[in-house]
Amino acid sequence: MKLNTYFKIIFSFSISVFLLLFSIKVAVNFKYIYYFDIKHLNIENYTSLSNKEIRSTYDYLINYVDSSSNAAFNIPTLKSSEEGKVHFLEVKNIFRRLNSILLISTIISAVGILYIYKYKCFSILNLASNLLLSVCALTIIPCCINFNKSFNLFHEAIFKNNYWLFDPEKDPVINILPEEYFFHCAVLIISIIIVGSLILKLIYVRNVKNRK
Repeated sequence: MKLNTYFKIIFSFSISVFLLLFSIKVAVNFKYIYYFDIKHLNIENYTSLSNKEIRSTYDYLINYVDSSSNAAFNIPTLKSSEEGKVHFLEVKNIFRRLNSILLISTIISAVGILYIYKYKCFSILNLASNLLLSVCALTIIPCCINFNKSFNLFHEAIFKNNYWLFDPEKDPVINILPEEYFFHCAVLIISIIIVGSLILKLIYVRNVKNRK
């Protein structure tokens, strides 16, 4: 296999990983989805917390899992079991790994963009676009058929224990985290990936036409 082919594979894969993780990063930190869902899903009806307290609790969760801080997990407004604390620590560790991968993919992708424009190798963008659209297709189908089952299978694959199965009595935080909210996050993630993929495809098509 030629060196140029290796570069194409590495750069296209890196760009795909970057856009995938970037979309997750945006969705997780785009808190307005959850703020909208508080009223849309009537979350206040399932907890004793006020709208303001629900928001602050959610903000705490996001800041905890996406922060590099080693502070102990302790929700100010709700009690948590030891299993619940372990679960959120596991989620935090996953995000740490994803952030590291995002940083590495960003660097490699930046080098890849320079390579693409220097050697006019826009097929890399087309390959990355195809990879991302394939991921979307493989994700959309099971989510549309049965999101609940897909959601559970995802957790079973990611976590080595069942601590993600919260008992509302021990971890009332689960009452303010309805499954529909995660579905909305999934929709945003897939939407960002599709838009990013189409932009890559458009850049590829335009540059191929310009070269003819």
